[in-house]
Amino acid sequence: MLLGRAHMTVGKGRCAARDRFTGVHFAKLSQMQAEQLSQLEQLCERLYNSADPAERSHAEQTLRGFWSSTEYISQCQVLLDQSSHPYAHLLAANSLVRQVTESSVTPKLRLDIRNYVLTFLFNHGQSLEVFVATALVQLLCRTTKLGWFDTDTATAAMPHHEIVQDVMKFLQAGPSHYYLGLKILNQLAAEMNQPTQGRSLTHHRKTAVSFRDTSLLQMFQVSLQSLGQLQRDPAADLRHREQAMCLALKCLSFDFVGTSLDESTEDLGNIQVPSSWRAQIEDPATMQLFLDVYAATTPPLSNTALECLTRLASVRRSLFTTESDRNKFLVPITVLPEPPALLSTLLLPCFLQSAVHSICLYMDKPRGMLT
Repeated sequence: MLLGRAHMTVGKGRCAARDRFTGVHFAKLSQMQAEQLSQLEQLCERLYNSADPAERSHAEQTLRGFWSSTEYISQCQVLLDQSSHPYAHLLAANSLVRQVTESSVTPKLRLDIRNYVLTFLFNHGQSLEVFVATALVQLLCRTTKLGWFDTDTATAAMPHHEIVQDVMKFLQAGPSHYYLGLKILNQLAAEMNQPTQGRSLTHHRKTAVSFRDTSLLQMFQVSLQSLGQLQRDPAADLRHREQAMCLALKCLSFDFVGTSLDESTEDLGNIQVPSSWRAQIEDPATMQLFLDVYAATTPPLSNTALECLTRLASVRRSLFTTESDRNKFLVPITVLPEPPALLSTLLLPCFLQSAVHSICLYMDKPRGMLT
């Protein structure tokens, strides 16, 4: 694919293809009997797919232990390892999300779950149903966030901080892995940017700020690299472009200083990117890349490119070394066609209200900033 190929190894040998959860509270189980597995799969099918409310209720009551008792965490692994039924996989993934969020899980077990899911996604992600892969990606990102400050007692390292490097191995494999890697990074940015139910806002901000300072710029650079490579490849999968563009937007939309804007306002305000982003933002290639994507694509991808351009135009004034640097940065925006031309040739015929809104913000912002 775009960045070459690689085999999946997470961290320093922590997660090989046959790794299993090995936490203190996670006992290894023997093979589940075929009859037991079949019964569980039938219950999962009824839980998620039955049209009969009574059947769904009975299945929920029978399976409740999976998400309410830590003793069932090992059963989730068995379902993932031994079953090929998508709803059994979904039960396991959703139950583990609730367990790591709501239960008292040891740092060792959190790390084991995180490593196991990474390897499972790498080895089987391309054959999973979309809803199963999505649930497992959420589990990976939730576990990473909640374990962000967990420390390896032997090395004093923070292994969850290695998540971006570990996901890069997906980007170095085939097309399906590449898509899944971008999907993980998208979910990770979203997870880190929103409070977790049942956890304090103070803990959320502490985690978000640490993530911002250690990983967010690298993820933005990954999105730019991916977009650039995909732009040069006429045969590139549209899904890859969408994921790369969404990742760039999530990075630029991150709540950098913990003051989320009122969603009812149309004013984006200033984007408070850290000073460590200066070189990347001032690089003319960054702005030009989004302009090129906008010019070469159609909605909804071009809409997302416009949103990214709007946020770039809203970057705080103090980020730039001089006012001249800032004006040079904004010049490419000011030479775009006037809004009426854009609206008449592209947006109104397609009734793209969201794009109209982005165009108005986008075309208005530089005028105010350059005065």
